[in-house]
Amino acid sequence: MRVDDETTYVIAPGASVHPIGMTRTGNKVFFITSARLLPSDTDNSSDLYMWQEDGSATGSLTLVSQGAGQGNSDNCNTDWGVTGCGVKPLEPEYAHLNKNQATSAPGMDDLFAETSGDVYFYSPEVLDGSRPGIKNQRNLYVYREGVVHLVATFEEGTEVNRMQISPDGAHAAMLTASQLTSHHNDGFREMYTYDAASGVIHCASCNPSGTPPTADVAASEGGRFMANDGRTFFSTADSLVPRDKNGKVIDTYEYVDGRPQLISSGLGSKDFTGGSEVLSLFFKPENIGLEAVSRSGTDVYFSTFETLVNSDLNGEFVKFYDARTGGGFPEEVNLDQCAAADECHGAGAPTPTPPVITSTSNLGAGGNVTPEEAGKKPKKPKKHKKATKHKGAKRHKKGKGQGKKRASKAHPSKAGRNRG
Repeated sequence: MRVDDETTYVIAPGASVHPIGMTRTGNKVFFITSARLLPSDTDNSSDLYMWQEDGSATGSLTLVSQGAGQGNSDNCNTDWGVTGCGVKPLEPEYAHLNKNQATSAPGMDDLFAETSGDVYFYSPEVLDGSRPGIKNQRNLYVYREGVVHLVATFEEGTEVNRMQISPDGAHAAMLTASQLTSHHNDGFREMYTYDAASGVIHCASCNPSGTPPTADVAASEGGRFMANDGRTFFSTADSLVPRDKNGKVIDTYEYVDGRPQLISSGLGSKDFTGGSEVLSLFFKPENIGLEAVSRSGTDVYFSTFETLVNSDLNGEFVKFYDARTGGGFPEEVNLDQCAAADECHGAGAPTPTPPVITSTSNLGAGGNVTPEEAGKKPKKPKKHKKATKHKGAKRHKKGKGQGKKRASKAHPSKAGRNRG
């Protein structure tokens, strides 16, 4: 390896190797070889090595697949493409741009953590003493912080179809038809997450109700499907939450906080671009769904036939949307123009004060107020004075009718006494 156009390192002296790749800074390089490059390598099977820049003139080599001295045998019998007890690198569908033929141009899938250098590989040997795999089976291991850890043992005929690893190696997401948890997958591909610190695997795309899937889960075919913090995204035709009401139409999901959450609407009625003979002549029929995820997880890009915002004027054609944390551009609400005369009126006049109902008829003392009195404030009632006996008043003689009339009219209260 040539560094800064001035230093050349010999990574594997005199050996034929199968290169896996190197970290972003180039301080770690991974390769597989059957050559015995270290005294601790005594078998004839292929092994995984790591070369590391350490400040010396040559760098240092580490036999990764030995597993604390346990992986140094040729006594294995496998039927999944390895000789003896050899190791095999991951071969996910998009590990390299040229169908895994080129190693210089990394693709969307990962084989190791680009910063920490945690590297994944298959081995038929039992390399983890604390959590042993199954001998001769396809055991997936990760070399992390100088120790080999078992990730999972895969069922016969299955492997990792898609794989992404966070730069620090703390998280990984993989798509496989192997049943890696207790959820039954009925042979379909499911999305799994792996926590490197705890060693726990979760099924991200499994139905929380326990219902088996009815079709393969899909990952992005144009970008990443896992954020650096481990949040994992996928597309599935199965309804994993009650809001997904469109039956067998593909929708996009996010696995976070231990459960799947719907990203798309769950109401779409179409998920396939095919069906037209004319279009099929020019374009490869594709399914809609997850397209890419930013490394921060802030932006999730997915394709759909639906119209989800007012500014989308493309009709029922495939569109790309960004489900963005914190929202995107403000939604502009376009008000429809009025269609009838009543709808076109402006703001109405304020409500008038209720009128005072009056009358010009002479209704007596208990009748309504007159128009002149309507605008006046009501007068306070006068206090009645007590009747008093005037000094000097002459006493009336008793007479028939006259005394009584005068008493009754002037002082009704005294009329009764005059009767006697």
